Amino acid sequence: MKKTILSFILAACLSVSAFASPADETGPGVRTGLRLYGGLSTMNGGDFNTGLRGWLDLWAHAGSLWGVRTDVEGSPGGWATSVGADVLFPLTSWLSFGMGAGWVSGRADCRSVADGNGDVVPTTQNIEMSPRALPVRAGFFGRIPLSGRLALGLNAGASYYYVAQAQAVYRRDWEDYWEEDLFDLKSSGWGYDGGLGLEFRMSRHVAVFFEGQARRARFSKFFGTLDRSSSEAGETSREGTLYAIDFSLGDGEIFPLVDVLSQPPAGPAFSRAAEAVVDFGGFGFLAGVLFRI
Repeated sequence: MKKTILSFILAACLSVSAFASPADETGPGVRTGLRLYGGLSTMNGGDFNTGLRGWLDLWAHAGSLWGVRTDVEGSPGGWATSVGADVLFPLTSWLSFGMGAGWVSGRADCRSVADGNGDVVPTTQNIEMSPRALPVRAGFFGRIPLSGRLALGLNAGASYYYVAQAQAVYRRDWEDYWEEDLFDLKSSGWGYDGGLGLEFRMSRHVAVFFEGQARRARFSKFFGTLDRSSSEAGETSREGTLYAIDFSLGDGEIFPLVDVLSQPPAGPAFSRAAEAVVDFGGFGFLAGVLFRI
């Protein structure tokens, strides 16, 4: 479906450029451009966010077997901020080829509180998830004039996520003891994005734009470290791959978890173990300035 949408956007750009008149070739659309933008969007998180939240649900379920009530708050999905720049090289008066780079940083928080548990389960738990990435982008940018100063802008392209990071801090506090896990993993891969918005021309060389954007970027093969510190045992560290695991205590309840391991776990408690997918995709809004040289 998303490939179809990107194809439609590109076809629309090409069809409009085919009807450009010679008089338009002196307009602002034929100048080399520089787009600077920033915005806010959702970030799905994928197995990484879901699996970290799963640890809170597992502890809550284990506590319930001992009569302990645990309140869990927070959603696996989160928000992301993005900034970036694109250089546009005109192909016609309405169509440009663009290349650029950006930075996407996501955040999601989950927490839990257990009342009167007698140290059976952690009294409080907090997880801060922060997937972030550096995408390098290339694509096509179309511009359809609506009036002398207003134009419809649309774009579609592919991005190589040169640096994709999955980072999180997971802290567990008992009455007289605490543990903290620091996840730090990296991967890379290809993604796709597209946008649709409005461009307001302020002068011959400057315009502002507002754009809705959709991203698709799902990667696996995250490799890195899990560093654990505690109030008693000091610090330990292990290196491996981020795995998504379906775990059960044997009572029919299955919990999606993530862990950093050298190889996937095996045994009757694990109904699934595969390389975890971190999803940087989402929907959001951008605002920026376009300079035409």
